Amino acid sequence: MQKKQLNAVATVLYLICAVATVCLIIPVFTKIKYEHSEKFITGLLVFLLGFAASKVLCLANKYVSAKIMRITVVWMFSVYLFIVIDYTLISDSFGRSISNIFWADKATINEYLSQKINLVPFATVRLFINAYKSANLQTYVVLENIFGNLFVLMPFAVFVPFLFKWINTTSRFLMVISIFVFCIEVLQIVFLTGSADIDDFILNVSGAMVAYFMLKIPMVKRFINKFIFGEINET
Repeated sequence: MQKKQLNAVATVLYLICAVATVCLIIPVFTKIKYEHSEKFITGLLVFLLGFAASKVLCLANKYVSAKIMRITVVWMFSVYLFIVIDYTLISDSFGRSISNIFWADKATINEYLSQKINLVPFATVRLFINAYKSANLQTYVVLENIFGNLFVLMPFAVFVPFLFKWINTTSRFLMVISIFVFCIEVLQIVFLTGSADIDDFILNVSGAMVAYFMLKIPMVKRFINKFIFGEINET
């Protein structure tokens, strides 16, 4: 393709990506609600379309391809952070709302503190597994709560070490991801939304660390560097 055609294709992809991004954000400010699968698919489309558009734009503008991809990675990380914040603090589809604190009375606060905070490791995980075994919970609920918490912060292992060069050791990455998850759990208590659970902390941090160590595997690292950061690494 010629440069003009490549630019045109990139523009169309960016426009579709922008529409998908708006669709992803709309539920935060309106009464529109999405199913979990719809949010996941929309978020995935945002990443795939944005990345594809940037790759096409790089083909048309090779001299500034590194800059384009740097901006793309920052943008993708920003969208990802929004998804995480929505998932943990805002999303009505997960029974969360940061407005709870503004309408809560003393009884509501006491009820939250007594029922929505768990400091016993793996108590919630055992609860979900036992409920599934006794047929009180559907499979997708168990998978969503256990594996969802395990997978949700895995992308941090890709974005954080690249964007923040000082996070270049296992201990530093562990410290950063632990502080991030701890802050999320504290914010859930502050806004009386979701549940502050030590199991969430364990699963979130464990998932991020698993991804971090997987990205240390030479074959995986080469693939990520070439596929995502190829244009940047060439400079």
